[in-house]
Amino acid sequence: DILFSNCKEYSIKELELLKPKIVISQGIKAHEVLCFFEEIERIQLSSNNKKLNLSIRKIGKNQIIHFSLYHPSYYRGYWSQKEIIINNIDRIKEIIMNTYLNTKTT
Repeated sequence: DILFSNCKEYSIKELELLKPKIVISQGIKAHEVLCFFEEIERIQLSSNNKKLNLSIRKIGKNQIIHFSLYHPSYYRGYWSQKEIIINNIDRIKEIIMNTYLNTKTT
C-alpha cells in the first residue's frame, strides 16, 4: 500500500502527459488510479451470463476507453473477462470508432 500511495500521483500525471486512447488496468490498485478521472459513460459487455464494464473517462480534454480487468493472478475471473472481450470484439470496435472517429461501423 505504501508503494502504491507513493506512485499513484506519478501514474496520474503520466496518463495526463501520454494522452492514451485506451487503457487496460489489471487489478484493483490500477483501477483506483483510473477512477481519479471523471467517468463520462459506463458500458456493460456480457457473454454467457458474465459481465464486464468498460468506461469512457475524461483525462484533461481527452477521452479514453478504460477496460478494468481482474489481475491475472485471479485466474478464473481473468479468463472469464477475456472470453467476454473475445465474444464482444465487434461491439468493442464500434465503441472505439464512435468514441474517436464519431462514425458508425457496419
